[in-house]
Amino acid sequence: MRQARDATEAANRALQRANVELARIATTDPMTGVANRRHFEQVANAARERAQRYHEPLSLLLFDVDFFKAVNDRHGRQTGDRVLIELTRRLEGALRSVDVLARWGGEEFVIIMSHCGAAQALLLPEKLRALVAEHPFAGVGTVTASFGFAEFHAGESLDQWFKRVDLAIYRAKSDGRNTVRLAA
Repeated sequence: MRQARDATEAANRALQRANVELARIATTDPMTGVANRRHFEQVANAARERAQRYHEPLSLLLFDVDFFKAVNDRHGRQTGDRVLIELTRRLEGALRSVDVLARWGGEEFVIIMSHCGAAQALLLPEKLRALVAEHPFAGVGTVTASFGFAEFHAGESLDQWFKRVDLAIYRAKSDGRNTVRLAA
């Protein structure tokens, strides 16, 4: 009986470890270690519902690395990957514990900022922009990023909110890159 109980307990511990690992794999971008897009969408939708229910400010930030294709073309994809990994490490250190950074795709990243309206949210992308642009990346040199952000409007879907942020980042790109733009 004791052997059977010990074997069952060992199997349960192994199963729990496997479940933790599966949850990590399902929610994390394998290269950068930040949240993946699917997990971010779940977090963002939950944050939207909370913000709407409790009338709390909430902001969304989208950014991407300027001319990233040139980094890959000039230095190779492995170097480009190292730039993205280093970029996420730098930026994670500048975020509040309640902010969620995720890889949206390629060289695009998003951040959900709970309890943060547009006026307060402006401070973060400016800080992040400087963290990217003012410190060269090993083997590449200076890299910049363009940022768009918007405060959540009650009743807005994630797609509608994201579209406003996307338009803001296009404005940042057309205004010369390495800039921050607030969505209309």
